[in-house]
Amino acid sequence: MFKPKYIFSLVLLGVFLLPMSSSFPAPIFGKSKAVIPREISFSGEVLDIFSRAKGSWINLLVKDRLVSVWAPKGVKIPPVKYKGGYNTIGDTIEVKGILTRDFKKNTGPVVTAKVIERVKPGCRFADKVLLREKNTALVLFASFLACALIFVLAKGGRKNAE
Repeated sequence: MFKPKYIFSLVLLGVFLLPMSSSFPAPIFGKSKAVIPREISFSGEVLDIFSRAKGSWINLLVKDRLVSVWAPKGVKIPPVKYKGGYNTIGDTIEVKGILTRDFKKNTGPVVTAKVIERVKPGCRFADKVLLREKNTALVLFASFLACALIFVLAKGGRKNAE
């Protein structure tokens, strides 16, 4: 009745679609069908700040999701020393504002800030994996130099023997 290639195709389709359907994260700010716009308060790690003429865009990491915050010109943004990156943890700020969503223009939730406060300073840290890789590279380079030196000295000794 069903050909094996159709069954195999359906199984492959299911294998690829099932993880995709379960990987969509839950809403960050409560139920997705809640009243929008609404006032919210949350905190997140600063990833970047883009200053514009009428205000600033602040990208925050909240529960492993990106949230864009629009801070109009009148909202005071606290000084941010560290922004999140490969070897830094960004400053944590608390935002109180109005949640709006417009998925036609943006890829995620957008919050218009009313008050922004710095909650916790960020920090810079050393990556131990990079130190281990640097040490390995130094040992390999020193070994290469030692082998080259031995080769040059051995070859030079033969010339003098003749």
